[in-house]
Amino acid sequence: MVRYGFPQCFLGERGRAFLGYIALFTGGLCSLMGVLMVVFGISLLSLLGPYTSILEGYKNEPFMIVYVTCGLGQMIANLVATQQFKKESRSRTRSEGSQGAQRLFQIWICVTVVSVVLVVVSGVTVGVQLNKLDDALEEGLGGVMSMYADGAMSKQTMDNIQIDFQCCGSTGPEDWFTIMWKKQEYLREESLARMKTSVYHVTDVPFSCCDPESPVTPCQHEDINNIATHSAVFDTLNEDGCKVAMLDYFKQAILLPAAVFLTCIIVLQLIHLTVMRFLETSIDNLEWASPDDEDGIAPSYLISVAD
Repeated sequence: MVRYGFPQCFLGERGRAFLGYIALFTGGLCSLMGVLMVVFGISLLSLLGPYTSILEGYKNEPFMIVYVTCGLGQMIANLVATQQFKKESRSRTRSEGSQGAQRLFQIWICVTVVSVVLVVVSGVTVGVQLNKLDDALEEGLGGVMSMYADGAMSKQTMDNIQIDFQCCGSTGPEDWFTIMWKKQEYLREESLARMKTSVYHVTDVPFSCCDPESPVTPCQHEDINNIATHSAVFDTLNEDGCKVAMLDYFKQAILLPAAVFLTCIIVLQLIHLTVMRFLETSIDNLEWASPDDEDGIAPSYLISVAD
């Protein structure tokens, strides 16, 4: 018979009732984290929604499905198990014998393992999706830039991105030099002279590349390689590419909150599991420590040691 363990303490009825309240509190926190995960998963649709037109072949549904599933599992499992353990913590509401607490704890171990697996899957999904996002942005930004001159929606989308993220081009301002982003009728004569066999050789960038915080005014976004004319031209332009700027934003908006959620859930689950393990072993040991007293004192521990 197992009668000792490590670390060990002795709990009476009041101690078990107190642990029941602690389990109720920690279980409530775990459930709350589950609710927040569901909300976060749904909010990903609105977070990525405005940029779906440039995310070639990218689907954000896996984010939402994994987070909503994990969150719902956390919320329901913790609420049910915590309520049952609260019931088992008091002698007047406890199941006959210790089998009820033992079965409940075994079920809870399985639930916890599944929850941790879901948390790990969530973390892996975040990493995989961000890698896909990198490739999708590279293709999508290039496609929108190539349609800048002919598509009003593409022009508006790219201008909004460059203004909102304070960036220019996909990897930098030079990306615009080889793209026919202006219609020929709007080109200056010197710009037309630089066009050879329909290849664009104009060192202009759209106005949306202008840096609103630049101390140099007005913004110099045409013929920007002409150093003789514009000695401080790059001081007026955003030099970062939109791919890096958008990836940084998505990492801050998705990866960081995801890491916080997952870390908090794992820590809370471990605390919750520890409290319920102490409670379960104390109830289980009542059979031999206080066989005739449901309110008696019994040893409680995390790791059992054979007698």
